[in-house]
Amino acid sequence: MTTPKRILVIGGSGAQGFAVVQALLQASPPFTVRVLSRNPQAPNVQSTFEGLPVELVQGSFMDFKAVEAALQDCYGVYVNTDGKSTLA
Repeated sequence: MTTPKRILVIGGSGAQGFAVVQALLQASPPFTVRVLSRNPQAPNVQSTFEGLPVELVQGSFMDFKAVEAALQDCYGVYVNTDGKSTLA
């Protein structure tokens, strides 16, 4: 059995990014998902991802060291930084 590939999602708490997170988790075979969030402890972020097997990591897409750290062990990345956030 192979280990699922991990995808980093930047902008995952927004409407478009969250749809990508859901699609990655429902893919066949599913991916593991890591979401970069400015504040992963925020109540709206916590409630958005409640019950989902998603790893939340703190950082901003403008903080290149945080992005580099979040990319560790990732197969790929989805980036959406220009959309209206309706979820968080």
